[in-house]
Formats: sequence, C-alpha cells, structure tokens
Amino acid sequence: MTPPFAWIIALIFQSWVMRSEALSLEGRRKMIKRSALVALPFAILPKAVALDMDAFMQEELTSKECNDKVDKKCQRNLSADEALCRFGQPSPATGQACVRANVSPKRQGGVDAFGNIDRGDYVRCKPYYVDGENGFLVKKFKCE
Repeated sequence: MTPPFAWIIALIFQSWVMRSEALSLEGRRKMIKRSALVALPFAILPKAVALDMDAFMQEELTSKECNDKVDKKCQRNLSADEALCRFGQPSPATGQACVRANVSPKRQGGVDAFGNIDRGDYVRCKPYYVDGENGFLVKKFKCE
C-alpha cells in the first residue's frame, strides 16, 4: 500500500501540469509521463519501514539499568541514609545522614537538611544626614 502523501503529491503535480500546458494530446502524454515519474519512488519504497514498537517497549521494560536523573519513573533502592536525607524533616540528624550518604544537604526553599535557613548577611544600618546642594539635607546610611 502506497503512503497517502504520495497520492497527494501526485495529484498536486498533475494539476500543476494541467494548468501549465494546453489540453492537447501532447500535453496529456507529458502529464502521464511526469506523473508516472513522480509516483515511481513511492511504489518502490519498502512497506515495513516502521519501528517495531513491541520489541522496543519490551527492551526498555526489561533493561536492568536505572538512572533516576534521566528517567523520573525509574526508582532505585535507597539506603536508609539516602532516604532520610531526601525525604526527612530538616534537622541535625538529617544533615548527618546526608553527609554519610555523600548527598548534598542543599534543598529548595532556603532550608538545608541541617535545618539552617539562608537569609543572607544580617547588617544593621543607621541613617545620618549630610548637607546637600541648595541647603537641603540628604539622608545616607552607615551599615555595620
């Protein structure tokens, strides 16, 4: 069975030839020769060029390799320390489990596995005023 797009291309080509040439006997012969040349590659193509999906799915399901960074559905067995580090409540014990499992204690949301909150540097600033242009005071800050 020829792919459906082959017939569409052949019809478009035939309509183009019909418009460009007069409907004389010579024009019809040229049109038939050209349409045969257009349809020839599609008739020669092999019928089964599709991927064997059943074999591909079975290969993927039976593969023993598991990489949870690539495939989110792939779940490997976690050790007790890895599980506590990944799913435990932030505390010093959870942070120590991360260190033992060689997993980074950083998490999303600003709280790491040890329970420390990253709020940035705490700086206390005091305002002071200096004489500015035109006799107005300008407010500035001195931070320690």
